[in-house]
Amino acid sequence: MPELPEVETIRSDLQQLVVGEKILELECLFAGSITCDSITAFRKDLLGQEIKKVERRGKYLLLHLSNKQILVIHLRMTGQLIVKQKINRSNDQDIRFTRLIFHLSHHKQILFNDIRKFGRIFLSRDSDLGTRFSNLGLEPLSPEFTFTAFDKLLGQNTRKIKAFLLDQSKIAGLGNIYVDETLFASKIHPETPVKEISQAKRQALHRNIQKILQEAIKKRGTSSRNYVDSFARTGNYQNFLKVYGKKGQPCVNCGSKIKRTVVAQRGTHYCPKCQKK
Repeated sequence: MPELPEVETIRSDLQQLVVGEKILELECLFAGSITCDSITAFRKDLLGQEIKKVERRGKYLLLHLSNKQILVIHLRMTGQLIVKQKINRSNDQDIRFTRLIFHLSHHKQILFNDIRKFGRIFLSRDSDLGTRFSNLGLEPLSPEFTFTAFDKLLGQNTRKIKAFLLDQSKIAGLGNIYVDETLFASKIHPETPVKEISQAKRQALHRNIQKILQEAIKKRGTSSRNYVDSFARTGNYQNFLKVYGKKGQPCVNCGSKIKRTVVAQRGTHYCPKCQKK
């Protein structure tokens, strides 16, 4: 699933590629990707509207339209948003997993590709976003994500730290890859109860969450599976991962073999020596 760095990379690409363009037509190849009462009404609200700006909230993309509505896109497991100048329909690979095509002015198209068909798109009024996203937690790269706020959020919770960090109602945008990486950088075992984490390690965790997310954004995300940016290019951060997906490989710090376990129903990678329970 694309996490915060991947979604932020796509946001930046779309801001560059499609802001100022008008949506001229919607080609619906899989209606299940759209959450609405009526595809006809959805299309009517969409067509002729100019894309004014592109924002992100957690793992959601928000395309602000000229009619004050917002096209909200959640990529989920395998969603992609690729901008093309021309689709090669004779090449099956070009649109094999395409579920929606947004035809824009200046002969541009946004292809919403989704192998697993889990991604969802809907329209919302700006006034409704607060309610829709009321279950999302702090943005880890926002000014509000201070250590004081983070420490208060952790509190004396009894949950395992890995499960806590994956909870989108606590921190929005973190996922499996970057939780594993930040816990390794902070020398915290993923099964450690939150309340047992010292102040020093809480500070390290707060610092590393922001540091690693920022580094991953600079590297245009991690392409461990299906993720590509809006230019259909893979990210680069997979070349800098320390523990995620490294089961059996030597730890870059101590040489111990990286182990894999399951926490919160997610495959979890850690160093048993650097991240002691």
